[in-house]
Amino acid sequence: MGGTHPALVEAMGFGRPVLSHDTPENREVAGDAALWWDARDPATLTRLLVTLLPDPARREALGAAARRRAGERYRWDDVTTAYEALLGGLPRGGLPSGREC
Repeated sequence: MGGTHPALVEAMGFGRPVLSHDTPENREVAGDAALWWDARDPATLTRLLVTLLPDPARREALGAAARRRAGERYRWDDVTTAYEALLGGLPRGGLPSGREC
């Protein structure tokens, strides 16, 4: 099971560089605003850290991109509006009779 991981969105919102496990779900969330490593190959994380730590300009750019992406795609007002639109067609009492979740 996958999906949008709240901790990833929260980390992006802090405006710091994000190094994320490379999964389709995480790539969908962070896009090009993160760097990717493979949990099956820990050396991939080591290589990212070795190149990123001595490069403050790259860290700053990645952090700004992460904050921007989180702010554009994961705003609570937008999430609430989408849920209201989705649920707006339901009768006031909940699901139509005879239907279950």
